[in-house]
Amino acid sequence: MDYKVKSYVMLSIIFVLGFLAGMLVKDLVSRSPFEQIRNMRVIGGFAKRMENVLELSQQQREKTEPILRRYDEKFHELAESRMNEVTILADSLKTELKPYLSEEQIQRLQDEFMPPGPRMGGKPPF
Repeated sequence: MDYKVKSYVMLSIIFVLGFLAGMLVKDLVSRSPFEQIRNMRVIGGFAKRMENVLELSQQQREKTEPILRRYDEKFHELAESRMNEVTILADSLKTELKPYLSEEQIQRLQDEFMPPGPRMGGKPPF
């Protein structure tokens, strides 16, 4: 094999390994408790998660859909009320810390409570 072919093969292997590593990391991150709570804030998020976790058959899905939908609404309401509490607590924290922090540190504090990306509704904590 000449060096060009070897280079292409090595680059292809590195690309595939990087892609697989990225998928693994995304899967691990999406299983975090914060991500699970955030998904419950979306109507239908809890029901969809339960369907995926339980790996329901089509027949089971038909039978369990009304139950999951009912609990989905309850989990959604609970997640929303908790998020409101987090927002109030985060506002209080920012107010107390702000006199001692630089603008960059305030931004980092804000990013910690509300990472970049699409908002799930409601106002950001800061």
